[in-house]
Amino acid sequence: MEEGVNLSSQYVDTRLVQRDDLRLRKKSNTCLEKELAAMGDMERKQSSLGWSQIFENSAGSQPKRSVLVLGNAGTGKTALIWNLGLKWSTGSFPQFDFFFLLDGKGLALINPAFSLQTLLLGGLSPETPPCLNIDLVFERVAAAPERVLVVFDGFQETRHLEHLMQALEKDLVADLQMDNRKQAFTVRKLYSALLQRVLLPGCTLLIAARPRGATGHLCRWADSLLEVCGFSPAEVEGALHRYFTKPADHATALTRLESSPYLFSLCWNPALFRLVCLVLEHSEHSETLPDTLSGLCHRALRLKLTQEFKDTTGSRTLWSTRSHGKLISDALLGGLRRVRQRPQKEEFNLVQRFSIGTLFLSPGNRSVSKDTVVSKQAALVKYLEEVLGHGELSSAPLLDVCHYIYESGVGSGDRLLAGVLDTIFLREMRFQGVRMWPSDVYVLGKVLEQVGTGGAGICLDLEDTGIQTSGILSLLGLSNIVTYRACTADVISLWEELEEKEEELHLKAAMSKYKLNLKATQVCHVDNLARLVSMHRRLMASQTDPVLALGVPVVKGIHKLELDLENSQLGDKGAGALAKVLVSLSDLEMLNLSQNDIGDRGVYDLSRVLMTPAKLRCLSLYSNMICDSGAQWLAKVLPLMVSLTNLDVKYNNLTDVGAQILAASLKQCPSVKTLRMWNKCIPFGVFERLQKQDSRIVCH
Repeated sequence: MEEGVNLSSQYVDTRLVQRDDLRLRKKSNTCLEKELAAMGDMERKQSSLGWSQIFENSAGSQPKRSVLVLGNAGTGKTALIWNLGLKWSTGSFPQFDFFFLLDGKGLALINPAFSLQTLLLGGLSPETPPCLNIDLVFERVAAAPERVLVVFDGFQETRHLEHLMQALEKDLVADLQMDNRKQAFTVRKLYSALLQRVLLPGCTLLIAARPRGATGHLCRWADSLLEVCGFSPAEVEGALHRYFTKPADHATALTRLESSPYLFSLCWNPALFRLVCLVLEHSEHSETLPDTLSGLCHRALRLKLTQEFKDTTGSRTLWSTRSHGKLISDALLGGLRRVRQRPQKEEFNLVQRFSIGTLFLSPGNRSVSKDTVVSKQAALVKYLEEVLGHGELSSAPLLDVCHYIYESGVGSGDRLLAGVLDTIFLREMRFQGVRMWPSDVYVLGKVLEQVGTGGAGICLDLEDTGIQTSGILSLLGLSNIVTYRACTADVISLWEELEEKEEELHLKAAMSKYKLNLKATQVCHVDNLARLVSMHRRLMASQTDPVLALGVPVVKGIHKLELDLENSQLGDKGAGALAKVLVSLSDLEMLNLSQNDIGDRGVYDLSRVLMTPAKLRCLSLYSNMICDSGAQWLAKVLPLMVSLTNLDVKYNNLTDVGAQILAASLKQCPSVKTLRMWNKCIPFGVFERLQKQDSRIVCH
């Protein structure tokens, strides 16, 4: 936080989202790494909580002793921690008598000269104020660790935290437990011992980190996973009011910010928000605001340099354009060096955008010759053409290229890259799995405005991007977008909002362009399908508009629906919830429920509705916990599943009794081609005899 800024007056309570889901992604050919899946807009709102709820326990749950707070650079993790410390000091967390903040930069101290007492109460720096009665205070800490909150912040790379989770040597553990006041340990060893609960085993731990990187171990360590999502539009206005305390200044700043949609879209990030406020504060009302990230950084850097280069009389020091350009260059090179030292993707992307945008700034803002700039611009175009020549870009690089093109000035009429656009933006643009913040959505929209598709139009895939519903609506307003995919729950919420506002033209366009992903992989996807079908039926029954009365076009076009819910941890409870949804999915053709810990109760609930999807061909219950009772329920419904051709109940807990019940039912099912049901509980002789009686019973 800047010097002179008061936390209590400037802090805005940013949104925290309770997370409980991870998505596996392949980091290399030999390992899998877990990373956070992007939540839908509606799901984020439903899972939001405030700082006062971080350590609260739900009814019947265990106390939250290990809290992991994730958030991108600049989203306010450190400000949140400072606010927690401030609130604790005023009595907001009475369950804690002690609050300790440990800095990740302390890992650089490699000398074995610390003890737990000096780490917590002595500080890592000689400038740290000494603690009075340090021995007495530490005795209280050690006697009641459950009354202690230890917070870790300042780790530049998640891998540093991962290394701290590696098991400690037995000799080290013994030394720490025998005498942790001995000043013979490194900061790294003490941090690791705290995180692994070798020291202060009953304390509450909170870690703030970035979501990128190997977060799998950290997420398994945590019993509460939270995400800091930055500012919402309402929070931006509240933060603006705190920054500009005078009503007239606030009104002027808000008006100017609303007239600059790009700057407003950057304000979701609290760090960039303060940069925008700096420019608003020191810019004349008649002065044009920057409309690119590079323009914003240059303007802010000029303001910072002006403040630093004041003479003793307070007047501004004048310097030549050449010296200004050198300072800009030095700052940029310094940023690039830091990126090479600490390769964080957010920093790398920001510096790259700043670098490219600098090439395209107007000549008055740079010291290099026009010929040099033109040659660099040509080199950038050549580079993009070479990248695009290797084939279709994946999601993340495609979004990066959008930012590069926007920074080059395409949004302000510069058509230097216009010949490249049609090569970049193919008929179908996939951003699936890439987090899209408001600034990303704005840039994508401005770049797409310049794209010519020869009348074919563009299909946008926005699934698993976390895009806000307002962002979906803004992109749908582009004439060259013909179809789109997005989180079904958000799409339905958008439609309902448009219907409530009676914006029928927008509603018709939003429904007609929507393209449904017919392969569900999570239970929530199934719930969303049911909501979609329900809305379709409601529109057909209640709408007077002849187009809307036809219902949801994508529902009418469903001819093949597959649900792949393998290893989704459903259990009997999830199977019961799924059974309620299956009633609405008459076009279901494939249902994969393998490896879900489904037992007899879950099979009972499913058996009551499995005959409803008349087109169901394949049903897999492979590797669950189904016993003979479950086999009996399946046997009863099997003859009613007239389209079923393949049933897999292999590696369950069926005995010879259950196997014979299913084999007997199979005789009434002429459409079934294969029944897989081998497991170790079925005697081989019984299984061999059943195979001879019916060749459709197979092992594999």
